[in-house]
Amino acid sequence: MTTTFHRSRHVMHGAARCIAVCLLFSVPALASGEPQTPADRVTLAVEIAPVNVDVPGAESPARFDQRPVLTMLSASMAGLQAYDAYSTLIALKRGGVESNPLMQGIVGHPAVFIGVKAGLTAASIYAAERLWREHHRGTAIALMAVTNGIMAAVAVNNASVLHASR
Repeated sequence: MTTTFHRSRHVMHGAARCIAVCLLFSVPALASGEPQTPADRVTLAVEIAPVNVDVPGAESPARFDQRPVLTMLSASMAGLQAYDAYSTLIALKRGGVESNPLMQGIVGHPAVFIGVKAGLTAASIYAAERLWREHHRGTAIALMAVTNGIMAAVAVNNASVLHASR
């Protein structure tokens, strides 16, 4: 019982570190934006939602472009999915068992498994891109942040399983 508690605590701490690193790399991308259009407003990025502040006499607004954040989250999603596929296949070769019931039927066929992982990644990125184009930018970033968080937790769990199977 104590070992299980310590392992799950270790996994949760690892997942929190992965999410913190992803978010840490997101902050500089927010600050690198250039002014987009002239207006009498300054748009500031606060977390994900923009906040408009009227500034009397302001001639050049500062608008933070959130697009690099979505691009970074999409790239990290692809990396996390690739690591999940790799680590799952290695763990299976070492005698591990897939714990996701939706994937149990296909992990025995590596090409199909990798294809499904690639398709899920593409679908997530496509959904976020579509939300972005439809001006639901905060939702697009939130979708990718949540899926990255889930995949980071999966990656930490897989790393723990691989470490234990040495």
